[in-house]
Amino acid sequence: MVKGEKPVEIKILVANRVNQEKLIAEHGIAFWIKHNKNYYIFDTGQKNALFHNAAELNIPLQSAAGVILSHPHFDHTGALNQLLAINKKMAVFGHQKIEDKLLNNSSRQEIINFNPITEPTEIAPGLWLTGRLPDKYLDKVKEHKYYEEAKFENSLFMETSKGLIVLTGCSHGGIVSILKYISEISEQNIYGLAGGFHLIDKNQSELAVIALELNKMNLKKIYPLHCTGFQGQKYLLDNCRADVEIVAAGEEIFN
Repeated sequence: MVKGEKPVEIKILVANRVNQEKLIAEHGIAFWIKHNKNYYIFDTGQKNALFHNAAELNIPLQSAAGVILSHPHFDHTGALNQLLAINKKMAVFGHQKIEDKLLNNSSRQEIINFNPITEPTEIAPGLWLTGRLPDKYLDKVKEHKYYEEAKFENSLFMETSKGLIVLTGCSHGGIVSILKYISEISEQNIYGLAGGFHLIDKNQSELAVIALELNKMNLKKIYPLHCTGFQGQKYLLDNCRADVEIVAAGEEIFN
């Protein structure tokens, strides 16, 4: 993996909160990514917010080169059917388990361009998916109720001149473990992080450990969204050395 200048623009399309009057909030997450000359969607939210907000923001969803699905939960894949209706040839990236689960739902359109990602994979120059976390990380969440989801979750990381930018869906495998794995396989520093960190069920002691580990990584920017939860967001805001920003749908990040 080679460091280099990779023009990146990232806008939040779906989030649990909204600040702009014409946009709508939804429990879920979706990012619109411009990477070099191509556009990608990372997760889709539940259904309505993606298309409503995209229309208000003049974002042409049909022009996306692909949609990346972090894991099978409805608040991350719910709008996939509508996306495929406007561009049935759109590439879909995710763990094989996602396609298996979605195709078991008879209301889903056939996914004709599914790309299974189970190991670290560069889907475009400088744009990577983690694949499945190794057992040495998954063993740490074996007793967690979302252990099954953790086994099938992909996170995205992209190369920029400032370092890696990481996007997560829900981080069921543990946000610290995900970042450590990305550092391990990329051998690069992580500049920034955005997404759901699933801190909503963490107590103060657990939050303290997570904040300490994030500080050790010397991140510069953190955007906690979705299942991070209000308490988790506040703790990171107060205890991380990185620039932590609480953002909403419609906002551009890492700009």
